[in-house]
Amino acid sequence: PPRSTLFPYTTLFRSAQPVILGMGLVGQREFARRGLDYFIANFNADGALVKGYTLMGTGQHLWTLAEQYGLDPERRWLEHVAPQLLKSCRWILRQTEKTQRLDAHGDRPPEYSLFPPGVLADWDRYAYYFYANAHLWAGLKSALRLLDKVLPADEARELAQAAREYREEVLRAFRWQQSQMPVVPLRDGTFVPPCPSSLYCYGLTREFFGGISAIGHDVEAGGNHMIPLGLIEPKSRESDWIVNYLEDRWFLIDGIFGAYPAKENEADWFNCGGFAKLQPHYARTADIHSLRDDVKPFVRTYFNTLPVLLNRENLTFWEHMNNGGAWCKTHEMGWFLEMTRTMLLTERAGQLWLAPFVTTHWMKHGMHVAVRNAPTRFGPVSYSL
Repeated sequence: PPRSTLFPYTTLFRSAQPVILGMGLVGQREFARRGLDYFIANFNADGALVKGYTLMGTGQHLWTLAEQYGLDPERRWLEHVAPQLLKSCRWILRQTEKTQRLDAHGDRPPEYSLFPPGVLADWDRYAYYFYANAHLWAGLKSALRLLDKVLPADEARELAQAAREYREEVLRAFRWQQSQMPVVPLRDGTFVPPCPSSLYCYGLTREFFGGISAIGHDVEAGGNHMIPLGLIEPKSRESDWIVNYLEDRWFLIDGIFGAYPAKENEADWFNCGGFAKLQPHYARTADIHSLRDDVKPFVRTYFNTLPVLLNRENLTFWEHMNNGGAWCKTHEMGWFLEMTRTMLLTERAGQLWLAPFVTTHWMKHGMHVAVRNAPTRFGPVSYSL
């Protein structure tokens, strides 16, 4: 079509970060490093990443950069990018200062110290999103972990304390919002608190505002991201509530573009459940299961999600199910690489885990599972089963 009819997405830094992450995890070092350098060059003078789309990409980029540096540590490169990282960390904290105002009673309102209202993805609703705040906090914390190697001790402690306070305020706002909403029933007759996606929305975003994108804002870009990004402990009671809420409620709703109708999902919940019904890889369901050491749910989510998006013509992924949205969506493929790497090996709490989520169906007599030259925080790793 004529160029004027194309949507001006330009380079989607929010979708590009999982591509950089996934490629880095499977050993494409140069690709990952050049991808990071490209976005570093697009930060503005204040420290924000302003390559179009949403400002929360600043935090997502910092988090991705720190993850890749763990696999590919190079002191000279870190010293080169450190001034930019520091500028971005201070920019994030300056934004949170804009909401640090007391109410008429001298109390902290729910939005106190949150990142100012912004938008997510393809939808123009400005709100205090927990998804955005979680990414900005995770990026801040991850960048400060790297800067701790090069900053003066006093400055590092000051910034680390500010990051801790930001996390506490995000959790305070999330729990306040949760307390204002009705509990939701599960399939076994019990009830759990909801998992709000934004402040001051007292129910499901899809019901308050409607539209396809609103569906994604409850899960694909919902409060559940606070688990894999480190704000909520994976094995806590809060995580139990969120996981059961997603599994029993959100993973059984009607899928986008007519795929996976709710009636069929309910009847065949094992095969049709376990994944989000708009853009499954966004929800990071497999990562949540992995952090909770839930092996079978991880394996189920991994394999149930594969046929949903797979383009059988060339083995790429569509953006949405039923061949909907973008063709050859690299964002989806980036998260697939990340999930596959987690299945084969992962690092946690100073330990390296080999084959932590490999299905027993690959362990039968005569089968062979192997990893060669995988980058890890402990150096290159190879193994054969």
